[in-house]
Amino acid sequence: MGSRRTLALLTLLVTLVASSAHAGVAFKLPAGEDATPWTPYFALVGFEASETLPASGAWVELVADGGSWLVRVRTAAGVVSMRRVAPPASAVDREQIVSVANSLLNPPTWTEPSWDDLATAAPEATDPVPPVEPPPPPVVAPAPVVPKPAPVALVEPAAVVEPPEATPAEPATVETPPEPLTDAAIVDAVPPPSEAAPVTAPVPTAAPVPAPSPAEDLPPTLSTDGMARVGAARPVVGPWFRAGGGAGWRANSPPAGVVDAAGGVVVQGAWRFGAGVQLSTPTTLDQLGGPRRFGAVDLGAVLATRIPRVGTMFAVQGGAGWRIFEETGAPFEVVTVPWFGAELGWDIQPRTRRGDRVPVLIEIAAGTKFDARAVELAVQGSAADPVTMPQWSAMLSLRLLVEPTVGARAAVADGPPGSEPFAVGQESTRSEVIHPTPVSH
Repeated sequence: MGSRRTLALLTLLVTLVASSAHAGVAFKLPAGEDATPWTPYFALVGFEASETLPASGAWVELVADGGSWLVRVRTAAGVVSMRRVAPPASAVDREQIVSVANSLLNPPTWTEPSWDDLATAAPEATDPVPPVEPPPPPVVAPAPVVPKPAPVALVEPAAVVEPPEATPAEPATVETPPEPLTDAAIVDAVPPPSEAAPVTAPVPTAAPVPAPSPAEDLPPTLSTDGMARVGAARPVVGPWFRAGGGAGWRANSPPAGVVDAAGGVVVQGAWRFGAGVQLSTPTTLDQLGGPRRFGAVDLGAVLATRIPRVGTMFAVQGGAGWRIFEETGAPFEVVTVPWFGAELGWDIQPRTRRGDRVPVLIEIAAGTKFDARAVELAVQGSAADPVTMPQWSAMLSLRLLVEPTVGARAAVADGPPGSEPFAVGQESTRSEVIHPTPVSH
């Protein structure tokens, strides 16, 4: 009887454990939200869609709060956490919301390791590496001792010994044998080392060095007789002048002929400063009826720059202009207006057959102008509203530009006395140009 009761209790316990293992955490969606798209992601983390929340235990609630949603989570310990998220618009958004809810429900924990854990995890100590002894210092060989040369005495010329004069013979005498030398006599006969005569050796004498002649020991040279010296560089400031013509356009008017001329100074071959004048032939304005036309005269300052290698030109200009209105060829009104404009062009550099640059450039330019003052036109005796003359105008022109500094490469230089001057690049008329000077040793 007791064994049966024990078996029944075990069976009930296993059933409860199994049911709790298969039961997921309740997840309540907002009202009207379909649970089908959420089911695959609930299964990954153990959530289960539910219409109600349990009174105890863990649960997750997703609340729609205006433009955003609120994730409310309660853990098994009763701790409530919240996180605000954006409403889901795709499957990725639903997966991210489920992941946020799972992280709130099961926050990661961190266990601080103990000193014993760190000691056991440290690698075993190894034998210390013996220090490496520094290499021995290099042995420096002693400098060789150079013996000092012995003093050399000059050899004096030997004196001339004259033969002795003959003397009468003396009577023969009996010579006595010399006495034997003693040690004291030998010492007295030998001079001390300090009094010994030094050993003399002949000193070689060097041959006298002859003085160099003007034609010897000189480096090779080239005579510059007949050669032109390089002249001065291109001048920094020079004049320029341009003139040409083209066509101009203004809104509500047919094209008009344009003639323009300008001049000034050019600096470093790139910056042009000057003044110019431009004339526009009379043309009609569509809003005005009858034989009425208008022309223009513009006078102003010019500032232009040019890139020599490319040939591109850019200019700004401005000044005062006069708009001349005429009827049947007779002017009846002149209006003064300030104006300003800009130009963009290309300078073409012609060359001769030998490749030399010509100081005349061909310039193609396009520009625009703006009248800073509006001009209104009204026909006397007409009830029509006044007509405002267009303030913008455009121009396309072809001009010749004379700039002497473009072709100036070197100035004429003088040669040596007696020779004719000529410019760099010009062939000399002398037959002998370079005279190599021989060197003798």
